[in-house]
Amino acid sequence: MSKKNILLLIVLSVLLISCQFSGTSTTGQREIDTHIGFDGLTAEFSKDAPPQVVFEESSFPILLKVRNNGAYDIKEKKGTITIGREKDYVTGLVQATSTKVGILSGDSASFDVDGKSILNPYGEEILLQWNAKTGKLDPQSEIKQSVITATLCYPYQTILTTTLCIDPDVFGLRPGKKACNVKDMGFSSGQGAPIAVTKIEQQMIPQGDSIKPQFLIFLENRGRGTPVNILNYHDICAKPFSDTKNLWNTVRIKAFASGNKQLICCLNNAEGRCSESETQPDKMEGLVKLSDNKNFVRCIFQEKDAIPKSYDAYTSPLKVELTYGYVQSISANFNIHKPLKY
Repeated sequence: MSKKNILLLIVLSVLLISCQFSGTSTTGQREIDTHIGFDGLTAEFSKDAPPQVVFEESSFPILLKVRNNGAYDIKEKKGTITIGREKDYVTGLVQATSTKVGILSGDSASFDVDGKSILNPYGEEILLQWNAKTGKLDPQSEIKQSVITATLCYPYQTILTTTLCIDPDVFGLRPGKKACNVKDMGFSSGQGAPIAVTKIEQQMIPQGDSIKPQFLIFLENRGRGTPVNILNYHDICAKPFSDTKNLWNTVRIKAFASGNKQLICCLNNAEGRCSESETQPDKMEGLVKLSDNKNFVRCIFQEKDAIPKSYDAYTSPLKVELTYGYVQSISANFNIHKPLKY
């Protein structure tokens, strides 16, 4: 074989190997897209803990599996879980701990659990364990059905990043082809969190010699629980029977356009107005109160960020951050028997 042919063979081999590595990388990125889906945490009792049958005045285990199927990490023991029980029939609980779990009380624990990532595309799973003890049944009862309930309260966040069109030519009078077109956008796959941005409607609002883009951002609770105010989410598990109705179905929203410019998101109140002169970041957050698991909020450019009408249409990134607490419960039934007598 000539030197020329050998050299050609080497070049072709290198190109083939490069293509193979490139294809693997692209496929890998598709497989580990963590910001899809509608789950936060999922929880389930182990099949035999609690067991289906327990005798009176005896010990039995409770084992709960908690997995973070979303894209947000719960750190600093900010997740809380509370075990609900009929205290006349389940008289005591002793909790086992681990590096991911901390004791708040006999019935409550705090925990960390990481979300999906490139290294762990399925999210982290942790185990929470209690050793419980049954009480004595009534003299007339041979069997008593009881129930154990686990309520999870935890902070969570939804992040959506997308690209939108800014077009100062509101009425379409400018000749020539545009770089982009203003249109509504739908998001059917979720963002790896229970509260999802499902749609964004874009509007270009004329204002003198400029425009102020605004966006109607539609939200929906697609998870297995209920959102609560991020400032008080832990109260639900700490005081499950207290008057907490004003905490429910509340989501905070922040939005940013190109250059990390924060938008003013309207408080969703009866007047429906924005304080468009606000410049403090915390006062530009919106507060969304979900009704039937849905609602929308209006986010608009600040006065100083208005776009001159002389500009051509261009694309801009948009980042939406939703912050909330989330509460969900599961339960398991079991039977308490009196010991067999022979």
